[in-house]
Amino acid sequence: MNAQSKLSEKVRSAFGLLLVLAPFAVGLGSLGRQIFLWLRDGRWTSVSVLDLLSWSGVGSQDWIARPNEWIGVWKLLNWLPLSAASLVVGIVLVLAALSDSQ
Repeated sequence: MNAQSKLSEKVRSAFGLLLVLAPFAVGLGSLGRQIFLWLRDGRWTSVSVLDLLSWSGVGSQDWIARPNEWIGVWKLLNWLPLSAASLVVGIVLVLAALSDSQ
């Protein structure tokens, strides 16, 4: 293996690790923010997957604010806590990475 292919393999490994850890970081960051706000204000602030989509500008902002189709999907994304969804995605990615490495 030459130096270029070793570097390429390291870059791919680092990128893969980043993809696996990113959902954990989002989930833990969201949960940490919610706990901080609860400790400060004494009331729980829910953060759904729709809140992330709205904040990040991903998807149709009109649909996020006022859905007129796919209402069931909107209700699910509005109900689903961002922290839980991110942690589940992270766990699935870790399990997939571990099964690929064997």
